[in-house]
Amino acid sequence: MVKISKALVGSALAATLFVAPFNLQVSAERGEWMPIEVNLDGKILDLPTDPVIKSGTTLVPMRAIFEVLGAKVTWDAKTKKVEAVKDSTTIELTIGSKSGKVNGKVSEASVPPQLVEGNTLIPLRYVSEAMGMHVAWVESERQVFIAQDKEIEGTTMASVTALYNKYAPTFKGNRYSEQPSYSAPYKAGKLSDGFLQDGLKSANFIREMADLPILVLDDQLNEQAAYGAMLLQAANEFSHAPSKPSDMSEDVYKKGFASTKSSNIHMRTEGATPVELSETVKSMVNDAGVADLGHRKWVLNPKLYKVGFGYGSDYPEGSTANKTSMSLMQVFDESQPVKANYDYISWPSKGYFPIQSMELNMMFSVSLNPDKYQTPDYYKLSGTVTNKTDGSVFKLTPDKTEGFYLHPAGYGSGPVISFPYRDEDKLFDAPKAGDEYVVEISGVNNTNGTPATIKYTVKLFAL
Repeated sequence: MVKISKALVGSALAATLFVAPFNLQVSAERGEWMPIEVNLDGKILDLPTDPVIKSGTTLVPMRAIFEVLGAKVTWDAKTKKVEAVKDSTTIELTIGSKSGKVNGKVSEASVPPQLVEGNTLIPLRYVSEAMGMHVAWVESERQVFIAQDKEIEGTTMASVTALYNKYAPTFKGNRYSEQPSYSAPYKAGKLSDGFLQDGLKSANFIREMADLPILVLDDQLNEQAAYGAMLLQAANEFSHAPSKPSDMSEDVYKKGFASTKSSNIHMRTEGATPVELSETVKSMVNDAGVADLGHRKWVLNPKLYKVGFGYGSDYPEGSTANKTSMSLMQVFDESQPVKANYDYISWPSKGYFPIQSMELNMMFSVSLNPDKYQTPDYYKLSGTVTNKTDGSVFKLTPDKTEGFYLHPAGYGSGPVISFPYRDEDKLFDAPKAGDEYVVEISGVNNTNGTPATIKYTVKLFAL
């Protein structure tokens, strides 16, 4: 028996649509007037003095931070020098000087240690990195995240950061090399290659995170998607089956319709900063608030290889007014030459996962390889999601846990188990860097009928 989700579910051959909210990234941003937080691997530190920012660098109370990091501190009031020792690492700093020493080797901090309202403050990044820790700034939370990097599920914070940097969006400029026209005479236009590449890079970052083979852009699919984006804007409809404008030729309409019926489509109201294709792809895969996770299933289809992107906006380039953008990703291709070797596809992917890629209300999912697992009986499934950071255990129970669904095999990949990762009353609280979730699902059988358990860890961190 399959638990049927209450959201709109397309047929096994239909792609999916997604209306993106203004911004569901992690949480509503903390105001600039809020104090800066220091997050030590999921624990918000209670420091005796609020951190301050000087020239873009976060300064924190000297003794408190060294002690939290497990270092022994020696302070010389006469020379205004501090020495901190932890294991085999010795750090030497002097008030007012950018020059410091790590194990006797001179290096330079971005700003010097200094006295602020009688408190000795030191640069957090300098001392944390000197101790071999990962350091990142979370702008939306006004938070510095620091943590010791250690391997989890074959990943490290360094390896995921390197993968992100490999695929980071870089394009700047006009999105169109040929401008579209949303009224007669209709023109599909053409997207700039760099803009398209950013969409592809985002998809391939996601695919590599999930241990899936990468994708390539296809010129014909890009052209098809351009017609689809133009049709959606011309019809002013967000639909896989938009109506034909009365003055549009049948030929042009058919080209656009062929795109909209075979793609993920995405709509967003944007302000002065237009939506990037990289953000569009990320939203499609996260599918926050979408019960059947159709976008995610298509992008994470192991057989997917050739893709194309379309983008249309109902305001001219450079306009500062709110506008509606509609994006498409052609996802029906199944010509992937590399056979994926996997037991299941999890999202968020197992191991370290960037907090910047999380969205509020985002569901976890596990897509089973149909060559290795039978389609489960929904009512025999059960599971837990344990947050090792705070010790909480969230139980997954059929018909009792809202959002705990089984989606049958069909489009995208094999059967998918989707589930929330925490209590409903916490869905609108920001997940935080340092949270570590252990997922365990039972009630699954191998293809030979023997019982199996799915168990993996997702560790959130800040890039």
